[in-house]
Amino acid sequence: MLDLKTTHAKCWAHAMRYFYDSVPLDSNKKMITNADGYTRVKYIDELFKIEKEIKYLIETLPQLEGEKTDEEIEKYLPWSRELPEEILNYEGTYEDIKIV
Repeated sequence: MLDLKTTHAKCWAHAMRYFYDSVPLDSNKKMITNADGYTRVKYIDELFKIEKEIKYLIETLPQLEGEKTDEEIEKYLPWSRELPEEILNYEGTYEDIKIV
């Protein structure tokens, strides 16, 4: 018999907050960037960036008219330098979290 366990998965924003809260601060209340929690916050932030890229892709491709060549589709893919500025120059959301 299979022993199935259910694990509650929190959203990445909440998970990031727990890691963010675990990052020690220096005397100027700035994050210590070599801490484990900081690294995890950066990884989660990368997931947010990937999510933005994928959302852009699935919203944009269906709107293209006619058949497109591989080269034309290439400019919409995550590694393209032709993506919108808000995706290319994505700034981490962890910067917005207030330190109390």
